[in-house]
Amino acid sequence: MSTEEDEEKAEFEKEIKELVRLVVEKAKKESMGSTKNAWGNFIEENSELGYKTFTRMYDRYILGDETKSIPLLYSLDSASVFIGYNSFAEFYNKIFPKEKPTEIKIGEEFTGKKVSIKSKNKFKTAIFGLGVATLGLGYFGISAYNQPQCMYWKGNSYEKVDCAEIIHPNAQIIPIDERLLEYLHKIEVSDTTTFFEAGKPIVWYLKVDGIIEFYSADGKHPINGKDLKPVTPYIIDKYIIANK
Repeated sequence: MSTEEDEEKAEFEKEIKELVRLVVEKAKKESMGSTKNAWGNFIEENSELGYKTFTRMYDRYILGDETKSIPLLYSLDSASVFIGYNSFAEFYNKIFPKEKPTEIKIGEEFTGKKVSIKSKNKFKTAIFGLGVATLGLGYFGISAYNQPQCMYWKGNSYEKVDCAEIIHPNAQIIPIDERLLEYLHKIEVSDTTTFFEAGKPIVWYLKVDGIIEFYSADGKHPINGKDLKPVTPYIIDKYIIANK
């Protein structure tokens, strides 16, 4: 990674750290809690930001634990909405105003289409309108001169797509994650499904709008970003056996 990219990454991390600080400040004030767990529970109950996602963000940006992953765009958007902004892009533009935006044209050799993006500076293209959680394509190790690979949720599984492609206005296009791409699928289950191996769950679930959904791997719900939960005998009895 070049010095310029290192500087961009450091600045990006600083901006996320300020976002997390404001999230914690609001949670402290409104929840009357005094611990990370209390704030996380309050945030999950009052926003689209999940408890585990918040605690990972807290550990990385408040406690300085760099082993925790950098949050995806959906999580940054959810955190921004929690403190009163419409998106992370709006938070970024209002809290960290830079010089007058200049226009960067990305030619057909990159996107296959003529795309024009407003940018704060050389690499801060912040392609939020296209669903890519970057403040510079190099931040994810993507060359502006190669076709990048991202993915989006297509009904029951993730599918590869070029990062600049617009699938649907509501489609979340994210940097590719080979594990999720290969293993995370929405599945149908029955009383004959194998839910455990060696006593450990191999199916996960989440209740969405009153309907329970089942998935083949651990992770986050591909639409709302909430943490999937490991299946339990109680869930199997209540939602599968009882409805047989």
